[in-house]
Amino acid sequence: ELITPSVSGFNVDKRTLKIDVEVENKDALNRYSSALYGYNESLPIAVSSNAQLQEIAFDGFEDYDYYPAGVCNSFSKEHHFDFYAYRTNLVSNLSHTGKYCIKVNPNSSLSISKKLVSANCTTAFSPTCNYLLTCNDFIQPFSPITAGTTPKKYILSYWVKEKITGNETTSALDYTNSSVNLSVSGGSGSVIPGSLKKSEIIDGWQRFEYSFSISAGSTGKINIALTNLNITGNVTSYFDDIRIHPFNSNIKTFVY
Repeated sequence: ELITPSVSGFNVDKRTLKIDVEVENKDALNRYSSALYGYNESLPIAVSSNAQLQEIAFDGFEDYDYYPAGVCNSFSKEHHFDFYAYRTNLVSNLSHTGKYCIKVNPNSSLSISKKLVSANCTTAFSPTCNYLLTCNDFIQPFSPITAGTTPKKYILSYWVKEKITGNETTSALDYTNSSVNLSVSGGSGSVIPGSLKKSEIIDGWQRFEYSFSISAGSTGKINIALTNLNITGNVTSYFDDIRIHPFNSNIKTFVY
């Protein structure tokens, strides 16, 4: 996946996939717009304004069957953002949107880690292919930018459903066993917690919206863990439509 520098209208730079689909552009005022493609890069699953592609994340658990044998980032085989490693936990009869959600058993978690970017990009040279790559020649997976002097604020949102074993007719007013936990590891810095908002439970699902910041200059990786805190063993958690984006941006997501 490479980008194509461009001056087109008000856009001074853009990035495209190998199928010539634009995934990021920047206008003359340095304002970014970005789009995340799924289903083997054939359909948009998230579009955002005022955010770079590497700053947004979405997983609706719908397109895991569409992943090709190889992925663009051939060095790490890394997808943009997903819980594909736990695909055996997908459930097809309880989803909030689409067909699938993901199950987390009592007193357990499903965790992934993504790189933090703490310094400005520099060019890279390939001694084997004899070419020069610039910063605009890369499409990064989800990798929050921590360069700068102030913490970067983000919004994490997700939907949760909890089911009590043997008592599935119980109507809860609030889900308290399920959460998405964030942390920094393998370097320096931290996740600074913010506020948590919850919706009413609608058709068995409750929306969580959590604001957080990543301290300036943080290095290493950010860990995202879907967690079931139940220790009695009788509550199963289900997660769907997980989104992350900068606080001062907008995002729309899609499932098919």
